[in-house]
Amino acid sequence: MTAPPPEPLGTRRTTWASAAELQQAADRLRTTAPHIADPLGSLANPVADWLDETANALAWLAPFREHEPGHRMWQTASKVARVVNGSASESRPSHLGNGANAEDCAACSGTNLPYPWTCPGQPQEPTP
Repeated sequence: MTAPPPEPLGTRRTTWASAAELQQAADRLRTTAPHIADPLGSLANPVADWLDETANALAWLAPFREHEPGHRMWQTASKVARVVNGSASESRPSHLGNGANAEDCAACSGTNLPYPWTCPGQPQEPTP
């Protein structure tokens, strides 16, 4: 049995479910840091600390809408976490369609739709 990765100094972890992806990436970076060749190896712990701090500071309000102050930082941290966790996907999200609220549709995210803000797309089968 392996020991859990060390907690960042002076940081308590939030229990918000939206923070899990960032915390998992931080743990993975701390666990693999000793095995990463320099100069990239020296970045692992600071990036892990940044992911944890971002999760602690912003997870309580996630998911963010584009017009909200934490949107870009959360999107960046989430993208880094997906790459670290190996779950980065190049496929585009599909529309919810059927009159769904555009704010709930990942494919409509970041668009400026006119009122009544419904997803204009049709549901699509995800591509593998």
